[in-house]
Amino acid sequence: MCAERPRPGRLVCCLAVILPGLCAAPVAVAEDFTKRIGAYLDSIDLNDYALALNLYASKSLYTGIDNSSFMYPMFSSFESSTTSENSLFVRDANLGLRKIAANGWSFGGFATVYTDGYGAQSSEALRGMQARGWTVAAGVLLGKKLGPVHADLFAATDLLGRQVGQQYDLKLAYPLTSARFQLVPQLDVIRYSQSYVDYYYGVRPGEATPTRSEYTPGAATVYSAGVHLSWRLSPSWYLRGTVGVDFLPDEIVDSPVVDTDRAWSIGLGVAYDSATFIRLDDTAGGYTMRSLDASVEAFFMRADTVLNLDDNSLPSIGLEDFHNLDERDVVYPVALRWRLGRYHSMGLRYFELYRDGSTDLIEPQTIRGTIFDSGDTLQTDFRTRVAQFDYGFAFFNDPQKELIVFGGLHVTDFKYVVQGSDERIAASTTAVLPLIGARARLNPTSRIAAIVSLEIFALDFDRYNGQLVDLALAGEYRFSEVFACGLGYRYYRQKLQSSDDSFVGELQIDYHGPYISVRAVF
Repeated sequence: MCAERPRPGRLVCCLAVILPGLCAAPVAVAEDFTKRIGAYLDSIDLNDYALALNLYASKSLYTGIDNSSFMYPMFSSFESSTTSENSLFVRDANLGLRKIAANGWSFGGFATVYTDGYGAQSSEALRGMQARGWTVAAGVLLGKKLGPVHADLFAATDLLGRQVGQQYDLKLAYPLTSARFQLVPQLDVIRYSQSYVDYYYGVRPGEATPTRSEYTPGAATVYSAGVHLSWRLSPSWYLRGTVGVDFLPDEIVDSPVVDTDRAWSIGLGVAYDSATFIRLDDTAGGYTMRSLDASVEAFFMRADTVLNLDDNSLPSIGLEDFHNLDERDVVYPVALRWRLGRYHSMGLRYFELYRDGSTDLIEPQTIRGTIFDSGDTLQTDFRTRVAQFDYGFAFFNDPQKELIVFGGLHVTDFKYVVQGSDERIAASTTAVLPLIGARARLNPTSRIAAIVSLEIFALDFDRYNGQLVDLALAGEYRFSEVFACGLGYRYYRQKLQSSDDSFVGELQIDYHGPYISVRAVF
């Protein structure tokens, strides 16, 4: 007996009933996930942390490279992460989120920075070696309290595609605490994958010289001992310090680019520990923000670009004059901000600028070692792409005002190509640099807003030394609950010095001009 074939009308009715349910299920799951994440992040009270300024120094492992030192700000805590119950933690170079169970187990995720490496021109002893860059890694952690001993395993992998591989770090800590100080001795057993050791300490066939043989090491295990100290001076201030020693294995010590069998590090800092941030129980009348904010701009910018390659062959004038690149253009930046709860948000911003030009040479020109004859016509392409990823925390937001402070990564990718009748040169690089910024909004009425945004960095990171100032001032008019338009002025200046193998030199870009924007909130 054959089953009745569904009639078209009945089938349409069935689909009309089933499809909305199928579509609603993922939406409901996404909304529930967003609420859970938002509630979890809102439970993190930044008043549990202190603002610290730290000075860090470490011994260089590499031949001919001086020891390094730098100063940096960070969130800190008087209590060690081994004794605190905070979900957000900073431990050594690891920043993460975790869940601590009642039975002493803990698990979560974290991000870190691998700080080994050197530039292409770091020392005479390393000349001919390709640069080995810093990289960002992320992974998972698993911990357990074993009486007075805290055991934690951190497993991370490279995120930037440098083929660095993995790192596994077993930390054993024995915290000693009192009201005025915390002393945490710690032992580490760190296992580096073969690709990690080969990338940072190997010598490739093309890098070998009569005095520097080819070297391909295997995986390695490093043993480390250290002490972490917090000493409270007053209810609002405390000192923090760290001392550590790494005992290097033969796989690293035998490398032709390494000249030590031990490495040391020391850190000193001062922290201000007070209720700096707004209270989480201050609901400001229950005011909430929409979950997604999307905008697009038309930036009528004027450009001034200077590019100096390593041979200093380019004149000091800007590329707009030398290569006849357009000084004026329109760029269309796009931005998204996803709000997680009342205080937390994630942001993405992107813009791309492509310009070309041509010039007839009156005199011969040498660019990056390539000679272009007089009378030759040079065709030039110059492309800049900028992407920004950030996490923002709203110090306050209510119907009258909002202040978001954010930190993240600023990615600059540029490509410069010059084509003559017979010769062609190209230079390109992608720089990933940390970024901090702030965005303030004032609402005199429910429809009118004034907005100020500032983003900056000024530091030496990986193969790049960079400075950035991105300042925008705007007024905005909201037509409805969803749509708004704005008019403003933006000043963007970035200076980038690179020791990347594909581009050794300096780039400076100045973009400034008015812009209009359209924004939608959902």
